[in-house]
Amino acid sequence: MPNPAVSSDRPATARDVTDIIGHAEERLVLDILATQATVAEVSEAYHWLTADDHLGGDLAKPMTARVAAVHELLKADLEAPEEDA
Repeated sequence: MPNPAVSSDRPATARDVTDIIGHAEERLVLDILATQATVAEVSEAYHWLTADDHLGGDLAKPMTARVAAVHELLKADLEAPEEDA
């Protein structure tokens, strides 16, 4: 029986998000959590963002709505100008 604590089909937690994408501002993590994406969906969105081949050929499927929402949040954060402290 799969352990729900490590299942990729469960909703992602803040720790899951940072484990997948690395250090992130709290705002970004909360925005991602608000999408109700699963661990697998957050991972897929991050892979879409960081992959050289845009995954289309690898996955042979388009992004789901939640994967697209997380992808857009990650992309916007990546493109946002750095604020000086």
